[in-house]
Order: sequence, then C-alpha cells, then structure tokens
Amino acid sequence: RRTGPKWILGALVAGCVVVSLKGIAEYGQMRAIDPSWRVFAGWVNQNALAGMLMLGLFPALALFVASQRLERLAWGASASLIGFCLVLTQSRGGFLAVGAGLLFWLIWSLRGRRGKAFLLSSVPLLVVALMAFGLQASQPKQGASGPLSRVSQASSTHEHSSGFRKFLWLGTLDLIKTKPTGTGVGTYRWHSAETGRVPQTHFAHQSYLQMAAEASPVVLALFLVALGYWVREVWRPHPTAPDPAIILRAGVVAAVAASCAHNLVDSDWYHYGLGLSFFMLLALGLQLSPDGVGPEVVPTNLRRPFTLTSGVALVACLG
Repeated sequence: RRTGPKWILGALVAGCVVVSLKGIAEYGQMRAIDPSWRVFAGWVNQNALAGMLMLGLFPALALFVASQRLERLAWGASASLIGFCLVLTQSRGGFLAVGAGLLFWLIWSLRGRRGKAFLLSSVPLLVVALMAFGLQASQPKQGASGPLSRVSQASSTHEHSSGFRKFLWLGTLDLIKTKPTGTGVGTYRWHSAETGRVPQTHFAHQSYLQMAAEASPVVLALFLVALGYWVREVWRPHPTAPDPAIILRAGVVAAVAASCAHNLVDSDWYHYGLGLSFFMLLALGLQLSPDGVGPEVVPTNLRRPFTLTSGVALVACLG
C-alpha cells in the first residue's frame, strides 16, 4: 500500500507521456500543412484525448511534488509534455475541466496547509504556458490560422459546437422521458435520432445523461451517490498520514474532479481507456487513505476466489 499506488500512477503517467509524444510529433508533421491542426494522437477524437491526458496530468504533478532530485525532474518533464499535448488538442472543454481540477488541487493544498506544494506544482504548468506562447509566437501570421486559433477565436466555432450539444442533450432528455427504464447499455447510438432533434449520434456528449438514457435515471442516481460516498471517504483529514500519500491523494482527487467536469460536455467514460483509468483512480484514492480498503479486511477463505475472479475478468477484458 505504500509503493503500489505510486507505481500504478507512474504507469498511467508514462502511458500519457507516450501518447503526448505521439501527439506532439503529429503536430510537427502537420504544422506546415495546417498550423491550426488539432492533435488526436491515434485516439477517437481530440476531446477524448484531452480527457485522457488530464487523468495523467494531475498524478504527474503530484508525483513531481512528492519526489526528490532526478525523479522529480522526470515527473516534472512528464507533466510538461502531457500539458503541452493537451494544449495542442485545443479542446475548450478540456481546458475548463483542467481549471476545475486545478481549483480542487488548490483547495486541497490550502486545506492541508501545503501552499508550498501548490506553488511547486505550478513550475511544470509555467513551462507548458511558455511552450504554448513560444509556439504561438513562432507562427507566421497568415490570416486567422494558427496553432491555437480554435481557442483564441472561440466565437467562430462556439455556435456550432454548443448548438449541436444543446439539441443533443434535449433529445437525450426526451429519450429518457419516453423510455424511463433505459434503452440498454451501449445502445444510445441506435436510439439517438428517435426524438428528431439530431441525426444518429454515437454519444450524448455528456456521460451523465447518456447513463440515464441507457440504464435509467435510477442507475445515474446510484452512481452519483457512490461518487459522493467516495468524496466523503477521501476528503477526510488524516493528520498522521505520510506526506507523500496525502499529496498523491490530492493528485487523484484533482484528476477525478477534472474528469467529472469534462464529462458534463463529453462522454469520456464510454471510451474504454478513459473509463478504466477513471475507475482505477477511484480505487487508488481509497487505497491512499490510511483507513482505506485493504486485503486484511477480507476473510482468508475469500481472498483466493476474489483474486481469481479479478484475474479472469482482466483476461476477458484484454480479449
């Protein structure tokens, strides 16, 4: 329980770094052709990539603060690469969600009287800002096109993006009213056009509404109750907890908060890698609590069956 969460968070951050390098290389290839190119690094779309990267950004910041010397330098570089690739996605919803995560990170730091930790974590973010500014400044001014044109000229795409989401959400609400017991998990795309507001769409661009449409509002209510219970458990102050565990837990809480905010405008949890990582972070948040879950509370005769079942489920998912 001491080193396991750190290794798992490190693996998540390392995966996001690999994706970030791929996205940065993608922009380097496309910059001469289209300076306003939005990277997606092999993912479903740019918004999904932003949703994945924010799950790695805050753990990277936490590992940066909780580490020392060369290890700290490595995590700082990782956070900078992830943040810079997130900028290149030009996802406005992603930027707002990261802002929500930073707000929780700040609240947690002030609550635990760790203002220095928050100031230290701003170093990689400052590097990201300098890299984004340098990229924008190095671009020759040719009309309205630029590496961050979608963000700097948000009004030109706001009507289309927000207007489509508005009709999509209204259609999803109509679908919930007509089929309150749900259409079935994974069937939203086949029923999305029934209300006549939008054409057939794979996702509702809002995980909460899509969950209610597919599995009924009761399931959504149970999910929110479980999420509230998780917040209560991880938010408890633990003065005797080791400092690294507190900082790592803060990074997990910030990542979860950012993801919850981003799912208000996108269906992140319906993408396999995103959903898996999100629920993994929920489990790590409990593990990082001093009174969190542990194998010692499970009776001996149940540990092996539970372990075997988890292993079979993992193999089935990989298949």
